[in-house]
Amino acid sequence: MKDCLIIFYKVPELSPVKTRLASVIGQSIAEKVYLHLVDYTQNQVQRLDCKLHVYYFPEVVPIDSWSAYNVNKMQQSNGDLGNKMHTSFCDCFTLGFDKVIIIGTDCPEIKASHINEAFAALNHTDAVIGPAADGGYYLIGLKSPQLNLFTDIEWSSATVTQKTIEKLNDLSLSYTLLETLHDVDVVEDLKFMLKFLD
Repeated sequence: MKDCLIIFYKVPELSPVKTRLASVIGQSIAEKVYLHLVDYTQNQVQRLDCKLHVYYFPEVVPIDSWSAYNVNKMQQSNGDLGNKMHTSFCDCFTLGFDKVIIIGTDCPEIKASHINEAFAALNHTDAVIGPAADGGYYLIGLKSPQLNLFTDIEWSSATVTQKTIEKLNDLSLSYTLLETLHDVDVVEDLKFMLKFLD
């Protein structure tokens, strides 16, 4: 199996989650929202025919909800988000995977079909990006490590996708853009996941 999906996961029992959301609705409710999103993500990725690597922060939990799925549990590296992503890409390419995609656990609109579309896109382009409506991205995929895509980026800003595309162009790398989806970071985003909260 030459396709690998990386899922970045923050352990809510060990680290605050959805801090911007929590500042408005409280940490307890924000954690419930996060757990709904994790459950939804798990339901989607279990349908995929690829290797699943879950990268934990701040540390791997041996037995948890991911244990019910056929996943490899890994530790996120130190550094900012860019360094964490680049390092995880390098890990997976070193293991021999041809196509590697990273997602998080905060997009209530992502479906298995989006991830399958991304893997298919990597058959003919160097990179694939799933842009988020807030200017970030909910998915990025590559066929080889590309350190420059993950440096000098203001993470959690509205320019992440734009800057990444500029870097791809500077590197003469071809890319595919997927459908724009919404992720959940602030209270206004909750309307995109109301169907999961009944």
